[in-house]
Amino acid sequence: MKGNGELGRLPAFLAEREGRLGPKQKRVVEFLRANPLAGAGVTIEQISEQLEVSVSTVIRTAKELGYSGFGALKRDLRATYLATLDPLDQAHDRSSGAVDPDLVSAQLRRDLANMQELVDGLDVEDVEGLARSIVSARRTMVASTGSYASVGHVLVHLCRFLGHDVRLEVRGGSYLAHETANLGPPDLLIVIGFWRDRASHLRIAQHARSKGARVVALTDSRSSALAQAASHVIDLPVESTAFYQSMVAALAFVYAVVNAVWQLDRERSEAVARDAQSLYRDLEPFLSRSSGWPD
Repeated sequence: MKGNGELGRLPAFLAEREGRLGPKQKRVVEFLRANPLAGAGVTIEQISEQLEVSVSTVIRTAKELGYSGFGALKRDLRATYLATLDPLDQAHDRSSGAVDPDLVSAQLRRDLANMQELVDGLDVEDVEGLARSIVSARRTMVASTGSYASVGHVLVHLCRFLGHDVRLEVRGGSYLAHETANLGPPDLLIVIGFWRDRASHLRIAQHARSKGARVVALTDSRSSALAQAASHVIDLPVESTAFYQSMVAALAFVYAVVNAVWQLDRERSEAVARDAQSLYRDLEPFLSRSSGWPD
């Protein structure tokens, strides 16, 4: 279980807590720092056996550092390491120079592992809390970019169908400034960002929070600058087998949030959705499968 890189210093807020750890717990942290590949697949039992410490020691180490469990700790350290790599370097790191002969199954298995991490580590209160914030907010703004914006598109599209004022901003610059300038206590800002923080997203998170808006970060690292700027952090597994971060588990989380939004205010949501449905026929956005293709 030897990695091919050195993570280096712990993020500041973790380094402060590291001083409270016992000798065995420090060995666990040092192993994860020195073996960034371990964050992708090593199990708690494997670490326990290799370091000759108990499983409970590994779990306590994570909790002493402020994590919900070992999975959250190793994922955060792994994400911190990957953020130091450029996309193609990530691909080389993940493949270790070998090409998987089964190119399709490799990524599907990784996504299955991400989904299992999500199921095992997800706090239901995170889902319900975000849903309640969307339902109660005057308006919700979602900021994201690139492939990560796919998560925001789904969240915004479905929440708007249920009648909530949720908007997505992916353009940045003056557009981002205009959308966030008047956020205040009745509002919610959700910033979706993985791998490396965008300076513009960090600044709007800090600005919105200073004005009293609730700021939620969907990210892969609780130790990132964005996470430190947010009111609440939800860390999601996005490991892949190549140069990108996989959004499968993040999308699954968003679908769970949308379902909670619908359940929390079902009568109102269904009334608004019915109105939207009534427009479908007038606008004719869909072809009937029974009518065949148009000439």
